Amino acid sequence: MTERYRLAVVGHVCVDVAARPFTGFPERGRLIETASLDTFVGGAIGNVGRVIEASGERAVVVCRVGQDPWGDLAVDSLERWSDTRFVSRSNTAATSATLVFVEADGERSFIHARGANAELAGEHIDLVALAGLGVRHLHVGYALLLPSLDGAPMVELLRAATRLGMSTSLDMTWDPDGQWMDAIAPLLPHVDLFCPNDLEAAALTGEVAPARAAQRLIDAGVRRMAVVTCGAAGAFACTQAGESFHVPAVHSESIADATGAGDCFNAGLILALLDGLDERSAVVGATRQAATALAARSPKERR
Repeated sequence: MTERYRLAVVGHVCVDVAARPFTGFPERGRLIETASLDTFVGGAIGNVGRVIEASGERAVVVCRVGQDPWGDLAVDSLERWSDTRFVSRSNTAATSATLVFVEADGERSFIHARGANAELAGEHIDLVALAGLGVRHLHVGYALLLPSLDGAPMVELLRAATRLGMSTSLDMTWDPDGQWMDAIAPLLPHVDLFCPNDLEAAALTGEVAPARAAQRLIDAGVRRMAVVTCGAAGAFACTQAGESFHVPAVHSESIADATGAGDCFNAGLILALLDGLDERSAVVGATRQAATALAARSPKERR
């Protein structure tokens, strides 16, 4: 019997190599040591998958990797919690990778190579086949780092998912080109859930206050709920039904690593809503998932 899935996760995947703790770059031609160098599968798909795997859920993934050892690592990792039949492999681009520098307070800096993510396009995403597997929700991440899918192709992807009866969510990254709302606004009327962080939301809307930024995103067309995540200040949400609320953060004793916390929030929110929770309860659950990510030192601890 064919396995059925409620959720499809589409978009950016990469292999992360994280240095902890990062105290600065060596002088030219010199070597310095760090306590650990961890390798794991991240990006929107890898990070969301940590919560999906921990929940016992299985999902289907759509992404693109290279014909290389890191591509093998990505597929092997994704198979723990997902159906990977829609993972395509490039003959021309390497698997995407990111160097992650994690400071003692948990803050991160990145050096990123887009690799095969740059080739992911609409032709690789068979929505009819996903619907046939039972998919009810489509999560897309990261907008602005998928050049063959960004813009009009992503609008059409989200629109087509809606026609097939799927709800949708969108995640973005810091815009390296500074387009912000010019790039994101056409997508929002086709998105049910949108959860930028406070810096992204301010850059998108011009509103520094998270609650006002969330309302501006609803006004721009988000169909169900916009949530602005604010780290230790919690999350501010607005719904298309007219409700606005704040959920405090769940504080852990220490922040070990903030890598993937936003993606973990998204995953917790999506799963809670698929389980039938109301918006406020779903956001409360999502903040717990983010707190778990912040307190964990490695992806293995986050499961």
